[in-house]
Amino acid sequence: MNHPLLNVAALIVAGAVVFAVAALVRRRATKLADLDTAPWSATLSYVATAYGVLIGFSILLLFGQFADARHAVGDEATSVGTAFEQAALFPDSAPAVQTALVCYAEAAARYDWPAMRADGGAPEVDRAFANLVQSLGVDDAPSTGALHSATATNLASQVGAISTARETRLVAAEADMPLMMWGLLVGGGLFVLVLIFVVTSTATPRTQAGLVAAAGMFTIMMLLLVAALNSPFADGPGRISPRLITEAASSLEEQTGLPVEGPLVVPDHPAIADAVNTESNSQAGALTGALRGAGLKAAIVTNAGSLQDGTSAGELAPVAMAAAGADGAWAGAGFGSDFS
Repeated sequence: MNHPLLNVAALIVAGAVVFAVAALVRRRATKLADLDTAPWSATLSYVATAYGVLIGFSILLLFGQFADARHAVGDEATSVGTAFEQAALFPDSAPAVQTALVCYAEAAARYDWPAMRADGGAPEVDRAFANLVQSLGVDDAPSTGALHSATATNLASQVGAISTARETRLVAAEADMPLMMWGLLVGGGLFVLVLIFVVTSTATPRTQAGLVAAAGMFTIMMLLLVAALNSPFADGPGRISPRLITEAASSLEEQTGLPVEGPLVVPDHPAIADAVNTESNSQAGALTGALRGAGLKAAIVTNAGSLQDGTSAGELAPVAMAAAGADGAWAGAGFGSDFS
């Protein structure tokens, strides 16, 4: 459950069920009131202590992974923005690098999160990152001067930081709690509740049922917390969202003139304009990009989808590039090929 109100409702219902079951068992097992609870109390002390250590260790471990993944998303968004700014200092390769950065950010936000909920990474993002790395060599020329040399090194470091941050969140997404650990947590919680029921047998039936229900609600709340931390990229409040990466992509799109949706506007290249200036087919977007650079240098950016007439963006890209005689890079989520 991802909604807090649903969790609270489930907690209340579970408490009521435990209360009812405890009251029913106490009513039928009348001899429990004469039971010597001393041995059971000693057992409860040991089991409850061990269970507390186990569930506390689980929460501590998962919270550390959750915090690392959250920081990694912020670092990833920051590195994308920093690399974009540094790429502007290299006019020849800036269009290709900046376009690849925008493509990567869009692909990460759109494809990686659904994939991470299934404990994996999206191949579309793998290809987008490969395009980003390849773009560093587009129109490459030896750096001159200490400033440009240091900036080139920093730019490569930022791209490496993007990869490191992504790997950190992918590891967090794949780090599921082992099935044996879940068995210990659930089974141990039930065992503790049974021991509490036996130890409180000398109390009145209502008091006993209330104590067992309270302990049950507390145990369920801890298990819900473990489940939430075990799925950091699931939908719902408090989970890790791609908001920072999405905001970075939107900001960079505004700077580069790459629209998120709508028709593609390609000035000064009528051949390409006639071929690709068309409305997108859905909100997911079919062809969302713009001609970048100057002269015959171009980059067309797209998201996965199809054009209004059913022609795929992947089929149209090389045709459009050839029509203009352009020498460019095709960088798109799901389309990892270069055309020249």
